[in-house]
Amino acid sequence: MNSITRYALVTMGAAALFAMGVTRADDSAALRAESNLLERNAALSGQIRTDTRVIHDFTDFAGSRANASNLVIGLRRGMPIMIAAAPGSNQDTVSVLFTPPARAMNSSSVYISLALAKQQLENLGISQPTPEQITAVLIGGVVSGGGVAARTTTLPGVLTLRSRQLSWASIAESQGVKLGTVLDGLQGVYHDLVALHLHYVSAAAVMQIPVTSPIVNWP
Repeated sequence: MNSITRYALVTMGAAALFAMGVTRADDSAALRAESNLLERNAALSGQIRTDTRVIHDFTDFAGSRANASNLVIGLRRGMPIMIAAAPGSNQDTVSVLFTPPARAMNSSSVYISLALAKQQLENLGISQPTPEQITAVLIGGVVSGGGVAARTTTLPGVLTLRSRQLSWASIAESQGVKLGTVLDGLQGVYHDLVALHLHYVSAAAVMQIPVTSPIVNWP
């Protein structure tokens, strides 16, 4: 390999690493900005609407709306969480009770932690996790991946890593998941809540009634 070729390869490699670093930095900054927007909107829209919208995104992951509700509200309040086996499933364990290692979270942190956990299990071939698998990916434990080439993996737990003061970017990178996917989800929640808030404000103005915070059944 001549010196010109070697220099070109080194330069290309450095550029690629720089681009990766910029991308991670951009995603991390965007995640912080989107989290701040969501929290400000939650204050306007009300916690019930915000919880309901977040629950909607994780109902399939949790196996039921009740499980998703327990996860979202339990993480936000820092309370013990009960996860039951999905109705009609052949799962051996009926339910699992665990206490989050991280303190009470705001809505954006709840969303991020669940989105990272969901993506991590999907990377292992697990799209419909059991209560044990959900618990393991959140607080740490052993899971068996799905698919033909299933393997046993020990997970540190997204919430456990967060309780050690690690940033979301560091957690995502260490577990091989992408912040960009999480960011897209957060933006979806924010935009839906803004639209819903504007709808109720407009309706209240027309009907001259106070704006309330009803539970919304998201489609």
